[in-house]
Amino acid sequence: MPQSTTTGVVVEIKADMEFLNAAGKAYKGTRFTYSDDRSGDIKAQKFHENVMKYSPEVAKGLNTLVKDDEFTMVKEKKDGSDFWNAISISKGRDTGVVNTAAPTAGKAAPTKPFVSTYETKEERAIRQRLIVAQSSLSTAIGCLSDKDKLSEKKVFATAENIFQWVMNHKEEVVDGNDVEMGEMT
Repeated sequence: MPQSTTTGVVVEIKADMEFLNAAGKAYKGTRFTYSDDRSGDIKAQKFHENVMKYSPEVAKGLNTLVKDDEFTMVKEKKDGSDFWNAISISKGRDTGVVNTAAPTAGKAAPTKPFVSTYETKEERAIRQRLIVAQSSLSTAIGCLSDKDKLSEKKVFATAENIFQWVMNHKEEVVDGNDVEMGEMT
């Protein structure tokens, strides 16, 4: 995919702004205003709030830059798209970034090293524990709401019992249709 590099100086970064898309629908985002090195013009780039969630290189750059910082922004144009999307913003001017807009004859275009965005095994385990904890809390509220006056202490104690049972439960093969479930303690 073709890439383009922009360098310049930060004029302003303003988060939590409301913009209108081409259809007139409002969305929240961040406006990045800068002085472009190539043209000397003041330009602005709008970033939808999802960019801040799903593009860590852009989010990190925008969160670390302040007024008058020099920066480098790398944009990528996906095949068949009319739009250039920022894929990274970093502090400082990096004039050594390779422009891959068109490979030279007989040579392959340079490629970026692969960087996985998938969760690690540890991150998945943490996320799974959080999901079970949240589900245990919901289940505890559902179990208690019909017959008891809800108290925070009772809900959390019941949720902890459910959580421990789920996390420590060992799956067993059961023969027959008579399955009994033990009491939670």
